[in-house]
Amino acid sequence: MKGTILSGVLAMTALPVSAADLAMIVGNGDYSGDRALSSGELPLRAVSDLEDAGVRVLQARNASSSALRDLAERFEEAADDGEGLVVVLSGRFLSTGQDTYFLPVDRSPDLAAGAAGALELSRRALPVSALLPILGEADGPALLVLATERGDRGTLSDGAAYLTRGLGQLPEDSGVTIVTGTPVAVAGLVTGLTDSGQSIASMVRGTPELTAVGEPPRRQPFLDTGGSSAGEDDRLWEVVRELDTVAAIELYLSRYPSGQHAGEARDRLAYLSDPARQAEATESALGLSGDQRREIQRNLSLLGYNTRGIDGIFGPGTRSAIGRFQEENGFTRSTYLTRDQILRLDDRAAVRAAEIEREDAERRRQREAQDNAFWQDTGEGRDETALRQYLDRYPDGLHSETARDRLAAIEARNRAQADEAENAHWARARSEDDVEGYRRYLEQHPNGRFEETARARIEELRQQGGQENRAAAAEEQALGLNAVTRRLIEQRLEGLGRNPGAVDGEFTDETRRALRQYQSDSGLPTSGYLNEPTVVRLLADSVRSLLD
Repeated sequence: MKGTILSGVLAMTALPVSAADLAMIVGNGDYSGDRALSSGELPLRAVSDLEDAGVRVLQARNASSSALRDLAERFEEAADDGEGLVVVLSGRFLSTGQDTYFLPVDRSPDLAAGAAGALELSRRALPVSALLPILGEADGPALLVLATERGDRGTLSDGAAYLTRGLGQLPEDSGVTIVTGTPVAVAGLVTGLTDSGQSIASMVRGTPELTAVGEPPRRQPFLDTGGSSAGEDDRLWEVVRELDTVAAIELYLSRYPSGQHAGEARDRLAYLSDPARQAEATESALGLSGDQRREIQRNLSLLGYNTRGIDGIFGPGTRSAIGRFQEENGFTRSTYLTRDQILRLDDRAAVRAAEIEREDAERRRQREAQDNAFWQDTGEGRDETALRQYLDRYPDGLHSETARDRLAAIEARNRAQADEAENAHWARARSEDDVEGYRRYLEQHPNGRFEETARARIEELRQQGGQENRAAAAEEQALGLNAVTRRLIEQRLEGLGRNPGAVDGEFTDETRRALRQYQSDSGLPTSGYLNEPTVVRLLADSVRSLLD
């Protein structure tokens, strides 16, 4: 809308603008709340061109109610001395069905919502009907340009039934040329005011986003500054490059198909029109944060699409996973996400997370039933052999703490019954707590009182130091979990009824035991170490709150 609105308005008149001509341009974009209009200020770009042509310009940027009224009063006073008159209003509008009102930027939310009512609206906003008599008295051409976004229309959810957003019905018999358009279209129009090869009629005809009320004038040019078309070409291209949209570039090419920048324009248009580029730009416009990207990767992984990492970086693995998700869910494969696709992904992941919870609960119920049955079969740990059989089968079982406590009591009794030498050797083995120490004890006391305990501990140490455990530990380390994430994992384990020990970000034996229990219940490889599938499932229904 930068210079477009004004250019469009001026370009639509049939007579040249003289030194006595007068223009009023208002660009409102900084509306409060969610009604901001980023392109609302674009028509002000035309001010310098008009002033260079000898037009007196009254202008306002982001005008409040009082500033808008003051400017309109100044325009009315100065209009008596003006020959041609031009008014450009760019921003938000409301319609009562009888009139259209241009909204100020201050206190706009209640106006835009219709909460203020028609009377308050007429006091605080600028009615279009008030401008038409002033423009109609012009000795020369009279133009009114109203610029707003195409989608800024519709009924109000909370306001009066007679109020609607956007432009209402505009009169065709006012004697004033009226043009409406989108910001981009109007921006192109403004820059064409001094183009000797263009009339308002031709510009409206060649730009679908522009509409004239009635038949627009055909005289050309609207402004006659005596300049060359090269300057006009450059000025339009400057605006187009700043907007950098397909619509803006197409507008330039329709105006200057053989212009100085036509080649560059066509190259840029081809780039922006490429489907892959458009898909990339659509995702980029979402402004996804690192946390949001990690959540998307978590959701993809939860649904079985391997992203090869949950790190907030959309590399080849994530792009491939997105492509598969798109193909299997009826979307065109681009490997770049849209807002709708993210919402679909989130919904499907939430359903899958609930399924996982149910599956895990059922596995846990079955495991606990089997655990209790085996405990009963071994006579509830009637002796040391039975206790060790139970722990071999269920090292993290429901009765594992009881079994270990009983074994500790048995070891204490053995200490009391062993001779001084054997106790000393056993104490040393316990202190060293490694395979070599326990083997040395067994060589010294092959039938000693701590024989079973020594052999059981050797087996535990071998399992802990085995190749699989080393690989699992390395895989966990590769995740690069920080202390905050580790605490979140402990909190999640605690919330699931496991006992990970202190929630402090330090993974102790209790934490490893809780992880093994969770992995077993979830049908995951049981190692007691974290990997990507464990993290994805463990945080399946809590990651959103954890990352907020």
